[in-house]
Amino acid sequence: MSQGTSGDLASMNYSAKAAQREYDGYADELATLAYEAYRHVKYEHDAPLAIKEAKLTLERRTPDEKRLAWAKQWRQKSATRRPNGWPEVYALEQIELAAEPQRELKLQALRIGDVAIAAIPDEVFAITGLKPEAAKPAA
Repeated sequence: MSQGTSGDLASMNYSAKAAQREYDGYADELATLAYEAYRHVKYEHDAPLAIKEAKLTLERRTPDEKRLAWAKQWRQKSATRRPNGWPEVYALEQIELAAEPQRELKLQALRIGDVAIAAIPDEVFAITGLKPEAAKPAA
């Protein structure tokens, strides 16, 4: 298993009236889907295994001088306490981004028989996770 995409996806239809979904009902639905998939699993004694890994260096979006000055000013005022709310957390993140304008990511793809798993070490939007699946790089 691999963590799925996140950030812009939920199991809700926001255009319809909110349904009251109980955790047990959701777990039952998920278990039923898993059981149906399990019934079609084909056992292979000698499934081929493979892994590919690549490192990718990306530029990060960094704050401009005005935003960085604001963030540093906030940090000086509140150095003795934890951040309180999203604006304060955002300010601290700006300082971290300015300190590390590039980030190296490790991309991985695994093959177990005819199953392929690709992993992105980040919280990405759903479309980012669905694009490799749509490309169907593995038979």
